[in-house]
Amino acid sequence: MIGDRAPIEMTRRARADPFVEEVFARNEATKKPWVRAVNSSHVWTARLPGDLKPGTYPVVVEATGEYGQRLSGRIALEVTG
Repeated sequence: MIGDRAPIEMTRRARADPFVEEVFARNEATKKPWVRAVNSSHVWTARLPGDLKPGTYPVVVEATGEYGQRLSGRIALEVTG
């Protein structure tokens, strides 16, 4: 959920973790040549609503684990333009 909006469905994507790709790119000069970002099964994506106005929004992600446990995470999203 973003702010008080209805939940948005997320889609699993088999792709390299964008954070890992960025860290490896930033450290290319000192990274071993055999180190590379590989596809992960733990990347989920969703489109942000197109009508979000500039501001800060709480984001809550909820999921069900492989053993049926409820999981959640929270983060702040800042829209600047």
